[in-house]
Amino acid sequence: MELTRVRSLPVLPGHPPLARLAAAGAAAVAGSLLVTWALARAGLALFSVPAVFDKLRFATYAPLTVLGVVGAVIAWALVSRYSPSPVRLLGRLAVLVTVLLLVPDVLLLPQADEPAGPVVMLMIMHIAIAVVSYLALVRLAPVAVAAPVAERERSVLAR
Repeated sequence: MELTRVRSLPVLPGHPPLARLAAAGAAAVAGSLLVTWALARAGLALFSVPAVFDKLRFATYAPLTVLGVVGAVIAWALVSRYSPSPVRLLGRLAVLVTVLLLVPDVLLLPQADEPAGPVVMLMIMHIAIAVVSYLALVRLAPVAVAAPVAERERSVLAR
């Protein structure tokens, strides 16, 4: 039996150091938890939420929020290390993952026993987590990129 050598992807220069990734991840977790807490409070104040709808309770969404942000940090670490256009790729991944995470919420909407208002608030929470995580990662743990690519990346960030 012959072992086949697996080619590794080239590591691109300029990826953020681990300390910056950790700091950006911590900021993303804190910011996401703060924003989702505020949105959940607003949802509970604005809508009649049945006791069985526990999705707006901190103990329910906080661990999932942290898990999602940790996933985003890992994705940014990999994307910034191997992609020639990491900011754009992370943005596309964030949109894709957020859309996938919205599918279960959309499926809850037509159910008579699930209140529409709180479900929509849950959807807004998903979007907020994606935005906070994306901005924290690309701004607090930026990639040092070459001049031609830097202009494209800056224009993506400016939007």
